[in-house]
Amino acid sequence: MIHKGVFEVPEVWQMLEAFGIEPVDASPEDGYWCYEVKDESGVTLRLSFNVFERSLQTAMYLGGHEIATICQEGAEWLRVEAAGGRKVLHGACRFQGAISQVQIAFEPTASVQWSTLLTDA
Repeated sequence: MIHKGVFEVPEVWQMLEAFGIEPVDASPEDGYWCYEVKDESGVTLRLSFNVFERSLQTAMYLGGHEIATICQEGAEWLRVEAAGGRKVLHGACRFQGAISQVQIAFEPTASVQWSTLLTDA
């Protein structure tokens, strides 16, 4: 686990071991990593994060066309976990009175689930 400030992310070897993927782009000195996976149905999932800026982004594409992008600031952690019999990435972000969580699966199909809960009235 890489600890940069308060944003914890998996090491490159942990992503390779858990999901069989390596960064398609990275600038470790800037705290940036980007991973991309294309599943059997043709959906491409792009995950990028910056540990210094504490930002996390997911983008999904179908047939080369962007269908959804979500960017979140205030990232605190991103971890490899088991869910539903498969390995996923689970993460959390806190920003201006809200807590967002994300669950990312790369196989057998790419999927991203974001949820946000307001904690301050």
